[in-house]
Amino acid sequence: MLPITAQLVDDRLIEANTRVYPGAVRRMKALVAAARMAERPEFATEYLAELRDRYRRRPSLIKRMDAAGL
Repeated sequence: MLPITAQLVDDRLIEANTRVYPGAVRRMKALVAAARMAERPEFATEYLAELRDRYRRRPSLIKRMDAAGL
């Protein structure tokens, strides 16, 4: 389930469009919750760090992630 949720986030972020960021952040939060339930919180931590690095040139996305505590 974790890789599927990660792929859903990736699919939303293919194009730089601020309208898709709220949905992507909701899915990121769901990924964090699912990773905790699966006792694999490191999966979410590593994935979110990789997203921040990959999309470091999208300040609106990074701001939304920060606001959501991700």
